[in-house]
Amino acid sequence: MAPLKLKENLTGPSGRLSSWIDQQDYCQWFGVTLSSFLGNLSNLQVLDLGGLDISKATNYWVQIINDHIPSLLELHFPRCKLLKLPSSFPSLNLSSFLVLDLSDNAFNSSTFPQWIFKLNNLVHLDLSSNNIFSELPNEFSKLTFFEYLDLSFIYGINGTLKRSLGKLCNLKTLILSYNILKTQSISSMPYLNAKAIAWTLEFIFNDLTGNLLDTLRNLWKLRDLQFRYNSLTGTILETIRNLSSFETFYLTSNKMSGNLTTNIGQLMSLVSLDISENMWEGIVKYPIY
Repeated sequence: MAPLKLKENLTGPSGRLSSWIDQQDYCQWFGVTLSSFLGNLSNLQVLDLGGLDISKATNYWVQIINDHIPSLLELHFPRCKLLKLPSSFPSLNLSSFLVLDLSDNAFNSSTFPQWIFKLNNLVHLDLSSNNIFSELPNEFSKLTFFEYLDLSFIYGINGTLKRSLGKLCNLKTLILSYNILKTQSISSMPYLNAKAIAWTLEFIFNDLTGNLLDTLRNLWKLRDLQFRYNSLTGTILETIRNLSSFETFYLTSNKMSGNLTTNIGQLMSLVSLDISENMWEGIVKYPIY
């Protein structure tokens, strides 16, 4: 860390800098506060404090961003031990915000704060690995520039997925794994189509049901599909030959059935495949690849 390098070249009253050690939260260092650490960075556009413990400045860091960094476009605070989502950013230009990563913190909230839905140009949102006990609100459909949405490992997201998510026509990555979704048929999800989701789709441990084959017909642009640990049915037939962009294909522990065909061998871009723990029949004939 840069301040520790600076300490090596400083001399002063005995013991004044003894608190400047790598194992201690820098906010507890003598003479250092969050505001002095950031300084007057009025033109700063990207702020990444990932892994830095700022739990003792839970409210103060919001004030610093409001007062000192009005031009911020990207905020990356993963693994910062934040205890709650900020209720507002009154001075921040929310319309220019592009990236927000608050993943892997210690949030405990019963709702998504409304200021998130005012980030009109947001393209990347990661709130994964937190505790938010709420249904997915319809307001997410307002964020039409979304390309990446990760709400996995929240566990508290419940209910059914809203049809309004189908309006996110720029969405390329949707990750909702490990949430308590109400048992829902995959065929009732209108946003699962090639126009909306182009790269990554991860629904692991979501208790999804229905025939996967009907959905696969609409996902021909997809690169990464992970539907592990659900209750999906159906078989892999001729449709799979149209999924030539697939790089990762995980269907572990579902209720898929039927004969495995050599069509899997036509997935020329495939890097990782796991279709174990299903109800396949027959013998996989050589060659698969």
